Amino acid sequence: MDGWRIPIYCKKYRDDGKTEYFVTYNLFAVIDAHSRKVIGYSISESENTQSILKGIEMAVKRTLTLPFEIVADNHSFNKTKEAGNIKEEMELLGVTWTIDSNPRRKAILERAFRTLGEKFFKKHYGYIGQGIRSKEKGGITQQELKDIYTKPDNFLTFDQVVAIASDVVLQYNSTTIKKLGDTPERLYEISEKPHAIAINQFQYLQLFTLKTEHKVSHGQITIRRGA
Repeated sequence: MDGWRIPIYCKKYRDDGKTEYFVTYNLFAVIDAHSRKVIGYSISESENTQSILKGIEMAVKRTLTLPFEIVADNHSFNKTKEAGNIKEEMELLGVTWTIDSNPRRKAILERAFRTLGEKFFKKHYGYIGQGIRSKEKGGITQQELKDIYTKPDNFLTFDQVVAIASDVVLQYNSTTIKKLGDTPERLYEISEKPHAIAINQFQYLQLFTLKTEHKVSHGQITIRRGA
């Protein structure tokens, strides 16, 4: 599981009703290493505790299974009380939670994100590409389109980006990966999943009814995340 910055400029409305420009959003994804299927995801302004938990929860809720192993990078999420609680609960059910910054462990996700951008996000309005230094085929958006997409009046909203991302994930899961000879959706369905850990609805609710501790001092509640 990991996050990827969606290269689409968006408008963000502040509490006073005014608009902030040049906001981009993050796609956090949970991918099955065998089939390459995106089984859970969330979209937020940054890859934070809540967005990570939402992505994991979607994956578990859709499948009612836990993986044999979860591979995550050394994100500050791992230092939070919420992460500690859910990791402890999952480990009791047989899940191995691995924190590893080795780029080889993230190769599957990196390729998936590259495919999401080059083949699917690129087809949608607003995609500005990977920057002028990109060496990837199709990684640079035509200047004419970029001029349109980067004008503040043409920026998309958060809801529009969520709709685009949902469509992109659906297309990705249903498109054949040549190297694997089938779609991620199909490969996931026909897999015997020998190491998957089946859970019931009650166990799912136990996992994602989050528990945390807060200190109340002189009537003030202090909430700290990570460091």
